[in-house]
Amino acid sequence: MAIGTIAASGCALTEVGLVSVHNETTEHLRVRSQLSGNDWFEPPMDLAPSEKHPLLKYEEGRFRPEPIAKLVHALEIVNSGGCVARLEDGALARASTRDPEARRWTVHLRAETLDTGRCSPAATREQLRK
Repeated sequence: MAIGTIAASGCALTEVGLVSVHNETTEHLRVRSQLSGNDWFEPPMDLAPSEKHPLLKYEEGRFRPEPIAKLVHALEIVNSGGCVARLEDGALARASTRDPEARRWTVHLRAETLDTGRCSPAATREQLRK
């Protein structure tokens, strides 16, 4: 899967930032991302337990960090049981941490973040492949 890129225009003092997703669960996950400005989801990527994968490179002003919500609109995550969880808005922000020194966002996919205990198994991986 290719890493998405968002470029800031008109800013001479920029640095490259990175958004990654980290599977902190004990099961395989399939993740699709909807990047800001897009009305579609990127192709899915499979993450093994403990695997971390880059999602997006972007340009960021040297003195003004970009909020995660301006970079990623939503994530759809399917666990091995076929349950679908969606992270967006506040839930996405709460699941994310930023390392200011490295200009890096990490979205932590944890069992409690995904809250698949309440999900409907009717939503399957096949629905995400469409």
